[in-house]
Amino acid sequence: MKKVDYLIVGGGPTGIGAALRLQERGADWRLIEADDHFGGLSASFRDEQGFTWDLGGHVQFSHYDTFDRYMQLALGRDGWISHQRESWVWIRRRFIPYPFQNNLHRLDPEDRWACVEGLLEAYQKSLNKDQKMPAPANFEEWMLATFGRGITEIFMHPYNFKVWAWPPHTMDYGWIGERVSVPALGGVLKSICMNRDEVSWGPNKLFQFPGHGGTGAIWNALGRMLDPDRVTMGDAVAQISTGDKSLRTQNGTKCEYRHLISTMPLNHLIRCAPGVTEEKLADGLVYSATHVVGVGMAGAPPEHLKTKCWMYFPENNSPYY
Repeated sequence: MKKVDYLIVGGGPTGIGAALRLQERGADWRLIEADDHFGGLSASFRDEQGFTWDLGGHVQFSHYDTFDRYMQLALGRDGWISHQRESWVWIRRRFIPYPFQNNLHRLDPEDRWACVEGLLEAYQKSLNKDQKMPAPANFEEWMLATFGRGITEIFMHPYNFKVWAWPPHTMDYGWIGERVSVPALGGVLKSICMNRDEVSWGPNKLFQFPGHGGTGAIWNALGRMLDPDRVTMGDAVAQISTGDKSLRTQNGTKCEYRHLISTMPLNHLIRCAPGVTEEKLADGLVYSATHVVGVGMAGAPPEHLKTKCWMYFPENNSPYY
């Protein structure tokens, strides 16, 4: 029986981050990872052809000093490639710079007016002091209140339904933060009148990627900085007993803890910790899944595509987003 102050389940970015902070502070910790490698859903692998693939689309950007410091610890200053993010939306058989709502001048006149009309209506409602508008009840209502019906129906609703695979009216909107460009009416109208593109918007307009090894190289490097005597790899959690604060792995190891930091999916956590809540609740949790398809291309890109590093596909004529 082992005893530890902090027991961390999962060796992905979150678990590694917790372990590094606890290690820096001299705390008593231990980390358990089911796989034989670090990274979790941010790992990378090398195929038989010699290509390195990420498990998903990952880029590194933040406004968090500790995270940035760990990135430099992982790969140093010379281990990164920096990219200027230039994003485009393929819609109505043309490319429109992202954010869509800031580049409406590229639309046909009818669509352009539908978007502007919706924005004007939303803006007028926000100014009506005699009729206080209730707070949006869900993500769809937030889109309509913020962008109006035109932008919502042409771009925001179909794109977000593709991304999350759940209807926007079933979702909250507190997660948005800096992820969505909220249009200023003056800027939208200026873009239309000046016929001028706005590109490279957003908190990740300049992002970095490892020069070698894919995203997984970051977490492998940081994982190697952890005290190996406190890390157990290749052993999954079998059961968690919150009554006596103990955890048992599939290999039979038992560990007592004061604090448990779990990064496993919530439905698995519920099933591993009987008695915490009803197990049937695990089946009621909703989530979305993504199929990631990597395509390798040889040769130089055509001139009209070579600066486009990020493309959105909101329409239903393609299965990808």
